[in-house]
Amino acid sequence: MARIGCILIVSLLLVSSIVASTNHTYVVSRTFKIGGQADWDYAVLDTDRHHLFVSHETAVDVIDIRTGRVVGHAPEMQGARGIALATDLRKGFAASSRDGVIRCFDLVDFHQLGKVQVGAKPDAVLYDRARRQLVAFTHDSNAILINPQTLAIEAHIFLNGSPEFARADKTGHVYVNLQAQNEVLALNLTTGAVEHRWPAKPCFEPTAMAIDTASHRLFVGCHNRMLTVMNYENGKIVANLPIGLGVDAAVFDPKTRTVFASCGGDGTLSLIHEDSPDSFTLIRSVATRRSARTMALDPTTGRIYLPFAQVGPDPKMNNKVRELDGTFAVLEMSPSN
Repeated sequence: MARIGCILIVSLLLVSSIVASTNHTYVVSRTFKIGGQADWDYAVLDTDRHHLFVSHETAVDVIDIRTGRVVGHAPEMQGARGIALATDLRKGFAASSRDGVIRCFDLVDFHQLGKVQVGAKPDAVLYDRARRQLVAFTHDSNAILINPQTLAIEAHIFLNGSPEFARADKTGHVYVNLQAQNEVLALNLTTGAVEHRWPAKPCFEPTAMAIDTASHRLFVGCHNRMLTVMNYENGKIVANLPIGLGVDAAVFDPKTRTVFASCGGDGTLSLIHEDSPDSFTLIRSVATRRSARTMALDPTTGRIYLPFAQVGPDPKMNNKVRELDGTFAVLEMSPSN
């Protein structure tokens, strides 16, 4: 009888935990006005120094999230895209897409430490701390392994597709979306080869990606308003959930076991709870701002930072709607129960 009572208590606690996590929401707490060109991409947070790095066309803006002020800029860029932080090396890396360069900069004073030519249109950049390996993904279908200390290119992995977001699992494997091919690839950094090629369907145009290394799950944001959950041990799709329009980033909070998908097409943030490795609950969709498509999570506070710009008609383009220069800003969203 005592054993049955213990099982009942544990079950009630588990249900209470899931209910509590599905009751929380997110609200806008602050807006950081930045200005400048309305052309941006990735956002990455250095929690040690409270610095948010946002790729912003000709530079990487560095924002102190305690004050909301821009405190510096990483080296001059030509179409800033992906950003990776190697806090153990006190280095940052950013993709400069138009000149095909990965630039290395100091995480304290942001001055340039070096650069490496990688090829056509580098986009995502990933630092695998477990192996101290930098990986740059280019639009000419390559994953390029770079020594983060010397900036020497160590290997090329041909992907046979157009890479988008990538995540590492801390065991020497990296997973990357191939958007046009509707596939997810598993790369082995030890062998320098594509280990697996998994179809993502019914996901269409996989773009965003988050990872839960404890349950071995990938969360893939798709352009057909779907978040696909994949077991990265075997490539099996275990769930598909509805999200908003125009997803471009996804993050996972291991504290609350919540997946977030930022959808700039309709200005929403989708919240999904991981009840178990194979069971997920759509909590809710929270209003953000239209064009808020990328984001960064502060795991210490649970706050989320979303770059965006106001949208409006452009007289130079027959009044088609576009992001407006001079309105670039960052939205801070905070958990609220």
